[in-house]
Amino acid sequence: GSFFPDSDFGVGNVPISSADYASLAEAGVEIVQLPVLFTAVAVFHSIPNTPAVNLTSCMLARVFRRDIVDWLDPVILEVNPKLQGYINAAAGERAAAYPIVVARRNKGSSITAVLTQYLHEACP
Repeated sequence: GSFFPDSDFGVGNVPISSADYASLAEAGVEIVQLPVLFTAVAVFHSIPNTPAVNLTSCMLARVFRRDIVDWLDPVILEVNPKLQGYINAAAGERAAAYPIVVARRNKGSSITAVLTQYLHEACP
């Protein structure tokens, strides 16, 4: 079949594989890859009126693996001692739990791939 691109320009944080590059070249598709040396990934929370939550790379990996599922996990509170107070204020009472809801980009996202690789290496 013929290949008809949706656009003439695309951006990704993960280089195209040698096999895919060769396949495109065989199909007559000219492609130029320019390396990206740095990229930024933002991870955010939505705990009301909480200025910042400090997480180590390993803590973040454990959140995404669902080993840590609550903001009141002792591992998180050890690094963020004021967090219990912010969560109590948001809940209107002393909270016993404040579940973490993980939202992420789709699996095909190159940023997802970069973050996953980093977290796997930081906290195997």
